[in-house]
Amino acid sequence: MFDTPFRRWLAAGWVLGWVVIAWAMLVPLDDVDVPDRVVHFAVFFVMTAAALSFCLTHRGLLLVTGVSLLLGAGLEWAQSFVPWRHFDPLDMATNFGGALAGYVVAAFVLGFAAMQAGRAR
Repeated sequence: MFDTPFRRWLAAGWVLGWVVIAWAMLVPLDDVDVPDRVVHFAVFFVMTAAALSFCLTHRGLLLVTGVSLLLGAGLEWAQSFVPWRHFDPLDMATNFGGALAGYVVAAFVLGFAAMQAGRAR
């Protein structure tokens, strides 16, 4: 999965991104003008699809998607312990939808790249 030092840095950035997202999901924030579900879907979509920057195998993408799904459930559950947040199963489902959509897009791009590499030979 991490065949170069650069990919290790990209993976570290991905982990740091999740730390920032976890923080944002657990602290009180001002209301935003975008519907809550759109933000949840977009964040989990982008984070899962962004793993393509360091995951160049289908197995790696599955692992990263699993991590995204666990974070989608875990962060939503953790909100039930924070006074200014609450657990919302629809938010969790939206997190899952974003992560799975990100996986589909990343897997498609990975498959297309593999197909193009095969044609180039």
